[in-house]
Amino acid sequence: MGVFLEKPSHRVWVKTWAEILRESEGRIEFVQEKLRIEVSDNEIEERISKLKSSILKKDIEDFEDNDIDGEQEAVIAVSSSLPAASAAP
Repeated sequence: MGVFLEKPSHRVWVKTWAEILRESEGRIEFVQEKLRIEVSDNEIEERISKLKSSILKKDIEDFEDNDIDGEQEAVIAVSSSLPAASAAP
């Protein structure tokens, strides 16, 4: 199709749904290719382990800072039910 209306501050285009979808698919494929990364299972496990360690370290520091009359109270929860990650093809 083409330009339907053109003014100094804006331009109105008329396109078919097929044109809109084709352009969108092209942009999606471009972004997906740029975001495609490959991460090994070992690297994922290492990153999760480091993250858990940093969270636990922070919780322990908070626990030690909240010492009330010689008694410490805290609840520390760690979830190991993380979604499975898969490497890109």
